[in-house]
Amino acid sequence: RFFPLVHGPSGLGFRDWFIESRQGRPPRPRLTLPVAAHTPQADPTAILLSPGATWATKEWPVAHWRRLIDLLGGIVGARIRILSSPGPRNPARSLAGDLLPDHCSVLPPLSLRAALQVIASARAVVSVDGGIAHAAVALKRPTVAIFGPTSPGIWFPYDGLGPYRVLCERPPCHPCDRHACDDFVCMPAVTPEAVYSAVMDLLEGGGAA
Repeated sequence: RFFPLVHGPSGLGFRDWFIESRQGRPPRPRLTLPVAAHTPQADPTAILLSPGATWATKEWPVAHWRRLIDLLGGIVGARIRILSSPGPRNPARSLAGDLLPDHCSVLPPLSLRAALQVIASARAVVSVDGGIAHAAVALKRPTVAIFGPTSPGIWFPYDGLGPYRVLCERPPCHPCDRHACDDFVCMPAVTPEAVYSAVMDLLEGGGAA
């Protein structure tokens, strides 16, 4: 486990203590991009998917991403863009090998600046636990974060503080810091239908940043 879920001196849960320590300000990162020339990859109609993770246990199954792409295809006018990871763990590579529908494309690995521009222009972002999810929140984009072994209360304390939602199943072993797991159930237990429902909730109801 990473940190105690209760802040010792105050007795508050980590999230409540963090908000109180910031004098009631939501614990949301903020990021402002400089004015830049047109970024070819930017697409304000796009729903951006970020499947890349630093640990195997933070990866959502590729089959789940494929099913989510099918479900999101029903959103009129939406384009699905998949963000590639620069490192060796790049699930987007597996998705790029599939016969993707016309409304879906896999972006090549981008520089940090270009990736942030793409995130900033997206209609919504779906990401596993990682830096892309935090960047999307910092750029005020409607964000759905898919969590597995780590605790959202510590690593994604934005749920409900704006157009940000976290989905996480909590088996008895949760939370943990394992990079590999023989009984890997937490990420697969988050269904594509649940993620799709969360995206639609943000876009139709609570999507204003």
